[in-house]
Amino acid sequence: MKIAVGTTNPNKVEAVSQIVEKVWSGSEVIPIKVSSQVKNQPDNDKITILGATNRARNALNETNADIGIGIEGGVVSINDDLFVTNWAVVIDKNGNLGIGCGPKFVLPKSIAKKLSLGVELGDAMNEFTGRKNVKHTNGAIGTFTNDLVTRKDNNQIAVMCALARIINKELYE
Repeated sequence: MKIAVGTTNPNKVEAVSQIVEKVWSGSEVIPIKVSSQVKNQPDNDKITILGATNRARNALNETNADIGIGIEGGVVSINDDLFVTNWAVVIDKNGNLGIGCGPKFVLPKSIAKKLSLGVELGDAMNEFTGRKNVKHTNGAIGTFTNDLVTRKDNNQIAVMCALARIINKELYE
């Protein structure tokens, strides 16, 4: 089976590869850079899901894969807090679509303020940590949980949840 992933971000590709191996051992994972067709910092779940859906569809359409997977990170405001979230969408050749998300967590107010000024979370985290490409490694969640949970963990959970509808189609009909 061929699985196209709508990104070349090594964090997301590794997360998908590890989950796909558990479900369809020996499958080929094809990373491909595609557009999410949403803004760089999605600021609600609807836009974040749309970005993941676009990535999955674009990956599937641009390859000869059996399944397309898209993962998109975003933020959502709940009450007075800004939460980080991530969504995964899995689409097969027949148009079956599964959606899942990873855990949400609250950003510190200092980081949330930067995002309210138009800074992307990845850039804010790079500045906060003094490192480059935090979003390609442990992510914001890894930084704030001391790596108890990493961005890869979050992505894996989102993909697993999205796969439920694909691997158990008969339960959703």
